[in-house]
Amino acid sequence: MALNWNKDTKTFDGTPAYIKDSNGNLAYKEATITLYTNNITEDANFFKSDLGFSKMTVGIMMTSTFSHEMEHDLNSGDIKSIQDRQQGNEDGRDPEAAATAIGRKVIGEALYNAGQK
Repeated sequence: MALNWNKDTKTFDGTPAYIKDSNGNLAYKEATITLYTNNITEDANFFKSDLGFSKMTVGIMMTSTFSHEMEHDLNSGDIKSIQDRQQGNEDGRDPEAAATAIGRKVIGEALYNAGQK
C-alpha cells in the first residue's frame, strides 16, 4: 500500500514495513516512486525561467528527482531517523539533506555536461 509523505510532520501517513538489509541496517521492505510529468515540467520550467538555467530539460529534472527519491529509499540513517520520528522519538536529523544534495549534484553535473556554465 502506498504511503504519502507528510511535509509538516516529516513522517509518513501510515506505517512503512521495514526489513534489515544484508549489513543489518534498517531498510524499507518495498518502495514505490511515482513521478508526475506535470510536476517535473513545472520544476524544469522554474529552473529555466526563474533561475536562468537555459539548458535545463525535463529529462534532467526527472533524473534529479528520481535520484533524490532513491536517496530517501536507500539512506539507512535517514530511514532509521524517520522510523524513530514515526514512533515519537525526534532525533533532529533532516531526512531531506542528503537527498537534496544528491538531486543538486545530478542537476549540476547534467547542466555542466550540457554546456551550462
